[in-house]
Amino acid sequence: MSSITSINRVSLWSIQIHSNASTKLEPSRNDVKAGFVCCDGLGISTNTIFEDLKIIYPSLHYCPDEFKLALWQERDDGSAEFTSAADGNKEFRMATDSPKLILGLIFHNKSHPLCTVLTDSATITHHINAGCAVVPNLNFDPQENGHLPDTQNYFIPSARSSRPSTPSQKRKFAEDSTSGQSTPASLESPRKQDQDSRMFIESLGVDTRSFEKSVKGSYSKCVITNTDSKWGTLICGPGYVAVHIVPQKFWFSYPDWRPSPDYENYPFKVTPSYNTHENGLRQRMQSTWEPANGLLLRADIHDMFDRRMIAIHPITFQIRLFAPMSVAMEYHGKVIEWETIPDRAALAYHYSQCVIENVAAGLVSASKFVVPENWKQAINMISQLALNRRLQELRDQVGDGSADDATYYLEDGLTKGREEEIESWLERYNNT
Repeated sequence: MSSITSINRVSLWSIQIHSNASTKLEPSRNDVKAGFVCCDGLGISTNTIFEDLKIIYPSLHYCPDEFKLALWQERDDGSAEFTSAADGNKEFRMATDSPKLILGLIFHNKSHPLCTVLTDSATITHHINAGCAVVPNLNFDPQENGHLPDTQNYFIPSARSSRPSTPSQKRKFAEDSTSGQSTPASLESPRKQDQDSRMFIESLGVDTRSFEKSVKGSYSKCVITNTDSKWGTLICGPGYVAVHIVPQKFWFSYPDWRPSPDYENYPFKVTPSYNTHENGLRQRMQSTWEPANGLLLRADIHDMFDRRMIAIHPITFQIRLFAPMSVAMEYHGKVIEWETIPDRAALAYHYSQCVIENVAAGLVSASKFVVPENWKQAINMISQLALNRRLQELRDQVGDGSADDATYYLEDGLTKGREEEIESWLERYNNT
């Protein structure tokens, strides 16, 4: 599958949401706040629209007294038609060749004294002037939503690195390992990133090797397609993958939040914890590699899942397809029949990320993604601790009693002798 960009996702929108006060059917690009796909057999309900918008815009949780969050659309005569959650769960379905539907977002109080006297032919301007309709103030903040991009454009330090071959590369490695700083230009391939992530986490005492075995032991079928690849004595053959719900490279963002026992709170809101104490980081790292953060998926569905094009609702367990892909269309809207229910907080986190990257795709493309500084500093610290602990283990294994040779710091400088010591340790470290 080729790279999926925010432009690709926006191009699929057949419903656009705006929140300006204009009665124009074609709001400007800056007025469009979100978009939905409901073509080629995909449907979208008003309840889902409201829920998604509240994930993107947390301020919508706080509706003014007596007002209801509502969608409005303009009739042929220019009058406004309102739909709120209280009016029922309206379903939108559009054919591929249908024109795009533009809906406005408003706070509406149909019990307002002046609203009750407005005629059916009243426009949205009439309702706003009467005070029974209020345009919400929306602000999209990816950091507040705990969103991290699917395509990583920042650096997460790792305790594993390739062996430097020149003095300048050794010095650069020492600087990066100590400061934990790098640039997007230094990012490696996703496969190498995953390997480094796994090595880093193992250096902190997490057993990553048991994850795949545990997940494949918990599920006998792909949880979305309900198909399997049993072959002889193989419970799970080729083409089926043990998948992290919260990606392993985003272990530090694993949510601390847990849904209420009855799982009936709509809409849910999941943001990662910004607790950067070492114990908290360790717990989230451990959670990422626990079977509860795993699903068994068919390989093509796994690709869609990781690219945030398909998700599982953490409360209803309905499958949500965010793009009209024929290979997965038949699963859209179906309810999962679990063999083992995973961590719903992880499902909620993944679902929220899917909503942000698809429904808010027009906003995501203009956002600058950075690791929050409090995360970054803590991750740098725990990375350095992990590296020094790993070197300490190696020192114990080889019987070398010189602790000073196992650690190095930028402020000490790099003499020729120190470079040789670091090279010797790195060679043994990478070969272990």
